[in-house]
Amino acid sequence: MSKYFSRLFWYSVFIVIFPVIVLGGFSYYKSSGITLQKVNEGNAQVTLQTKL
Repeated sequence: MSKYFSRLFWYSVFIVIFPVIVLGGFSYYKSSGITLQKVNEGNAQVTLQTKL
């Protein structure tokens, strides 16, 4: 491969992979927060039912 195509290839890989990694990290952060919130709500409901 010529130097031009090599640079074009790596530039394209960076343009594609970087947003995917950022979006994946953001999605993981948001979904783990929501999951933790739902678990805490469920535990609160179980505790309330036990008290009653």
